[in-house]
Amino acid sequence: MTTKPTYLGLLNAISNGETQAARYFKAWLDLTADPTVRSVLQVVVNREAEHGLAFEKRLLELGYSLIERPSPEAEAKLGVLSDPNRSDLDKILYLGYGEPRDDPFGRLFDDHSIDPQTGGLLGRYVAEERDTIRRLRALAETLKDRSAQKAA
Repeated sequence: MTTKPTYLGLLNAISNGETQAARYFKAWLDLTADPTVRSVLQVVVNREAEHGLAFEKRLLELGYSLIERPSPEAEAKLGVLSDPNRSDLDKILYLGYGEPRDDPFGRLFDDHSIDPQTGGLLGRYVAEERDTIRRLRALAETLKDRSAQKAA
C-alpha cells in the first residue's frame, strides 16, 4: 500500500493560488494600455497560469485530483484589478509590491519526504516566483517615479 504524500495540500494550495492569481493579473492586463505594465503582466500571467497547471498535473501524476478552493481574497483582488477607474499604480500598491516583503518561500522545503520530481517543480516555482516579485517591485518603483514626476 502506498502512503499518501504529506505535501498534497501544499501542491493543491499552490495550484489554486496560482490559477486564481493568473485570473486577476489577466483582468489587469486586459485593461492597461501602458506598454511597460503590459510587458511585465504578460510574463506574470503566463507564469501564474502555468504554475497552476503544473501543480495540478503533478497531483494527477501522484494519483490525486485537484480540490478547487475558492478564495475570497482572490475575488477581492479580481474586483480591484478589473476596476477600470483605478490606476496601474493603485493596483500594484494594492497588491503590496510598493514595499519590501519577507520571502514567503523560506520553509517550503522543510518536508524532507518530497520526492525529487516534486522537489524540482517546487524549485523552479520558487525561482520564478522570486523573479516575479522582483519584476513587480521594479514596476512599482517605475510607476511611483512616473507619478512623482507628474506631480512635480
